[in-house]
Amino acid sequence: MKKILIGVVSCLIVGVFALTLWFQLRLPAVSGDVKTAAVSDATHIYRDAHGIPHIFAKSLNDGYAALGYLHASDRLFQMEMMRRAGTGRLAQVLGKDLINYDKKMRALGFYKMIEPYFARLSPEAKTAMQAYASGVNAYLKKAALPAEFTLLGFKPAPWQAHDGLIWAKMMALQLSGNWEDEVLREQLLQKGWSREQVNTLYPVADANVPVTVAPLQWVRTRPKAQGVRPEEEKVPVALDFFPNTSGLGPQTSSGASFFERLPHTASNAYVIAGAHTKSGKPILANDPHLQLQSPVLWYLARIVTPEFELKGATAPGMPFFPLGQSGGQNGNVAWGFTTSNMDVQDITFIDATEKMSRRDEIIHVKDAPDVTFSVEANKTGVVLSDIVADITAITPPHKKALLQFTGFDEGDKTAQALYAMNNAGNAAAVEAALDDYSVPPQNLVYADKDGHVGYRAVGMVPKRSKDGFFARDNQRWQGVINAAAPQLKDPAAGVIMTANNAVIGNEGCKKFSCAFARDWAEPYRAMRLETLFNDAFVAHTQFDVQSASAPMLDITSMAAKRFLPVMLKAMPGDDAMIAALRNWDGSMQRDKPEPLIFHAWLDSLMQKTFGQNYTSDVMWPRMWALQAQMISDDVLRSSFANAMDELKQRHGADSQHWRWGDEHGAPLKHPVWSHVPLIKDLVSLRTQTDGDGYTLRRAQPGNYAHPFEVEHGAGYRGVYDLADPAQSLFVIATGQSGQIFSKHYSDLRDAWNRGAFVTMQGDEQMLRSKGARVLTLSPQ
Repeated sequence: MKKILIGVVSCLIVGVFALTLWFQLRLPAVSGDVKTAAVSDATHIYRDAHGIPHIFAKSLNDGYAALGYLHASDRLFQMEMMRRAGTGRLAQVLGKDLINYDKKMRALGFYKMIEPYFARLSPEAKTAMQAYASGVNAYLKKAALPAEFTLLGFKPAPWQAHDGLIWAKMMALQLSGNWEDEVLREQLLQKGWSREQVNTLYPVADANVPVTVAPLQWVRTRPKAQGVRPEEEKVPVALDFFPNTSGLGPQTSSGASFFERLPHTASNAYVIAGAHTKSGKPILANDPHLQLQSPVLWYLARIVTPEFELKGATAPGMPFFPLGQSGGQNGNVAWGFTTSNMDVQDITFIDATEKMSRRDEIIHVKDAPDVTFSVEANKTGVVLSDIVADITAITPPHKKALLQFTGFDEGDKTAQALYAMNNAGNAAAVEAALDDYSVPPQNLVYADKDGHVGYRAVGMVPKRSKDGFFARDNQRWQGVINAAAPQLKDPAAGVIMTANNAVIGNEGCKKFSCAFARDWAEPYRAMRLETLFNDAFVAHTQFDVQSASAPMLDITSMAAKRFLPVMLKAMPGDDAMIAALRNWDGSMQRDKPEPLIFHAWLDSLMQKTFGQNYTSDVMWPRMWALQAQMISDDVLRSSFANAMDELKQRHGADSQHWRWGDEHGAPLKHPVWSHVPLIKDLVSLRTQTDGDGYTLRRAQPGNYAHPFEVEHGAGYRGVYDLADPAQSLFVIATGQSGQIFSKHYSDLRDAWNRGAFVTMQGDEQMLRSKGARVLTLSPQ
């Protein structure tokens, strides 16, 4: 028996060693000389201690070619999955569970748009994308494929120059989406809800909220504003006010883990004018909040040419830097984006007999027969009834559902705008680049070394007669217009802030139509930003790049500070946990019990208030909606008792030993290996996190079954110093590599989680002296 056990253990050891070696052999070379036609001159790639590449090239196009080579070497599988997702070809390699997803993406037809989209770019932008594609293909010709391709049994096709535009369309879809909310609202109406009941779930923000185009106005003119509506403005709620409605919201297939719908995207961005910095030059900070998985969307990179430097967050599949800082002989500029929540999608019911163009689509399915279906479309949009099940279910008899979306606009040149921004040297050049920006709708903040700071709402918005809230009210658009009217330049406040909050207030609506947006993000992060900057300016604080990073790392929840007094009003004073909450400052620390007690109570209160509807994947009722209700004392007490009973079952009776981080953590799952037995334990990156969905350091749940598990947050943080770009700060949530046995698969995770950063600086000599590995791409 002992010999058998020894034999089994030996086999396991040999197996693990062989598996490790197999993975290791697929890792890219990080030093040496590669001959390739992708570059016109010797291009040196220095990988620093974190695997971040510093590309030294004689031209920017050679830099883009090297970036393509690097993206392929570190993130090839991520790139291929993005390309397949955007073109509706996932089922071909992942199987029948992805058929419905592929049908939706084929119907949207992005794959048909990218070649004409590419043709509209300037010759310079086209050449850059071609250089990038040549770099990707240079790697494909010379290196072993990542292990995921072997597991799934396929090889990627060569990269086409226009393939990167699929990424742009995918981001446009993700960052524009509200049609799923329109589906939900229509479901509720069809199940007997009144418009009043539906509107209660989507309350319009009152006047006491920050507005992007009026920085510091809220905190300076309403210092005592509680952010909670007066009782006379609240809606009385009985427990049966919201009819229980099961089965709402789009259903995701079990295989769609790459692309499941998440809570509305969010981000923070702010720019501090030189009057409030130690250097006298602006500092800009940005942290886009998207899905947290491994690897994250972003890849850090730096390109240096004799005249120019570009660094920041890149997206594998695209050569241009969506977020970052550029400079050189022609100046120095930085920019950042947040989602503006402008409504650029409408479901519109049209007559079923209306004639439209029709095309047939064939989906190849792994280990299953092909699927053939037809798509109807016109210049206005695409018909999704009979293709997307939830839209089919809400479509009235003798009607079909047309999706209108600015992402279908034939004039889209957003990639051109990004290319121009990458090459901008000052604020004026950034503003000029934005004339080509179409989709997704965003808030842009920017700054230059001359001291100029600015904000602009960018993207095309529909000209519509209704506000786009209820699908049954929607009509054909009368075209699209540029949303650039809301903007700021060098405001007297000395700061510009955007946290997905309202862009314009009631006064602004008189000057610019508010039909382009109704569902602003909840205002709590914006409230906190205004409070922090107001207090700092009153104290005459002068920011440097380190202190300027603090707001995006802040973990005080204004939602808790504003709403907890309402929750506590009916509670007895002799309960130890209630006493702890009364003395709590709203800080969402992972090692404290109060955040867990608060959120468990809040979750229970949500369920009691909104009933069975709370279980919907889409309708995760917002705090702003709960805040609008008039909740009885009995409901407050019973929800607290239920929450505490559940916590005691999970964590024991002594609340002093409860910890927020025990339930609030980011799994950072790999889309493939986290589902493979044995390997999933080796690649687990789960980490406890501070913050919640309402803090500036956003850590948002996205799964009702695990209500505190973090799926959404700042996968990238950047702080850009316009006085000394070498001191700019960067970090991503995982690591540079997507290959699980690379030492750079997760080596930035801990720095990200503790709020630390790295810099991207140094000439070639300095990088060599610090031990950077050098890979040279040389012309053939």
